[in-house]
Amino acid sequence: MVEASKLWFEKACSASPCNDLIHPWTPRCTDATASMLLSCIKGSYKFYAMVYILQILMRGKKLGKKEMMEQFKLYLKSGIFGLTVGSSFVTLNCIFRALFFNQFSYYTTVLLPCTVSGLAVYFEPPHRRVMVVNLFVNLVFEYWLRTLEMKGWLRRTAGKETLIFMLSSAVLFYLMRLERENNKRTPLFWFFTPPRVSQEQGEPVKGIMGRSPACPHKGPCINYVLKGTAQLFGVGCAMTMLRTIIPKILTPAKAFKSLRLSHLKLGVFFGGYIGIYRVSFFTI
Repeated sequence: MVEASKLWFEKACSASPCNDLIHPWTPRCTDATASMLLSCIKGSYKFYAMVYILQILMRGKKLGKKEMMEQFKLYLKSGIFGLTVGSSFVTLNCIFRALFFNQFSYYTTVLLPCTVSGLAVYFEPPHRRVMVVNLFVNLVFEYWLRTLEMKGWLRRTAGKETLIFMLSSAVLFYLMRLERENNKRTPLFWFFTPPRVSQEQGEPVKGIMGRSPACPHKGPCINYVLKGTAQLFGVGCAMTMLRTIIPKILTPAKAFKSLRLSHLKLGVFFGGYIGIYRVSFFTI
C-alpha cells in the first residue's frame, strides 16, 4: 500500500473531482452511491447469511417459528449494518467534499468518513456488537503485525505462531472457566465455552467408557469427546463450504465442483482443538 504525505496529498489531490479519487467508474455522485448501495446489499446479506446459518448449526437445536422470525429480524439488522458501512464511504466522501468548499483534505477523505460510518454498529443488536468490535480490533491488530513484518521488525514462523496460540488459548480458557462462577461475565465471541469448574472430588476414569464424578458431562467420557469433536468438525467444514459455495450459488454445478479435500482443514482444526481439550479431562 502506498502512503501519501499530507503535503503531497494537499497539492496533488485537494482540487480533484470526486470521480478521480472516489468513484472513477462514474462521474455522478448519485450514480456512484446507488451502485455502491446495490453492491453492498448483495455482499452484506450474502455474508451474513453464512454467519447466521453457522450460528444455527452450532446451537444444534431445532428452531421454532418464533425463533426463526427473531433470527430473520436480526439478520435484516445485521445486513443493514454491513451495507451502511460499505456504501457510506463513497457517499460521505462526496458530502464532505461539498461541505469543505469542493476540496478534499487529508483528514476528511478517509479518516472522517470511516469514523462516521462506524455509527452504523448501532444497527446491530447489543449482544452482537461485541462480535463486530472484536472483528475490527483483530483486523487492526493483524494490520500492525503485517506492517511490522513488512518492515523487517518482526519475523513470524509457524512454530512461533503455534506457541503463541497455545499459550493464548490456555490463558483464555483458564479465565473463561474462572468467570463461570460469576454472575457477570466478560462478553467474548468464541466458538467454544469451557465447562464450569466442578466442585466434586475427581477420581481416575476406568476405561474409555468410564466417568468421574468431577466430569462436567453426563454419560461416558468417550461419548463427550467424540460428540464435541464431531460437532465442531462439522461446523468448521460447513463454514469453509458455505464460504466456497455461496459466492457461486447461481451456478450450483460449478460451486460443488470447486470443493476440495483442503476445505476440511478448518473442520479438522475445530474438531481437534475441542477433542484434545476434552480428552485432557480424563487423561491428566
